[in-house]
Amino acid sequence: MKVGDLVKYKIYPHECLDHLLGLVVETCPVKDTQEPGIFVRWNQDRNRGPANTIMYEFRDELEVINESR
Repeated sequence: MKVGDLVKYKIYPHECLDHLLGLVVETCPVKDTQEPGIFVRWNQDRNRGPANTIMYEFRDELEVINESR
């Protein structure tokens, strides 16, 4: 995943969030001591914040639906 990619949650474990679409706005460097993550701006409200809030997400819980060029 890279900045500009359009993403959504994988069905499992987020069955109730798989309708959301997000835009990757920043990637985090992968280090041995931390999970690789990215920052995503979501198109709709979530329990963690309103629409357009940038949130930290785990890469393995998301899938790319449209890659940026």
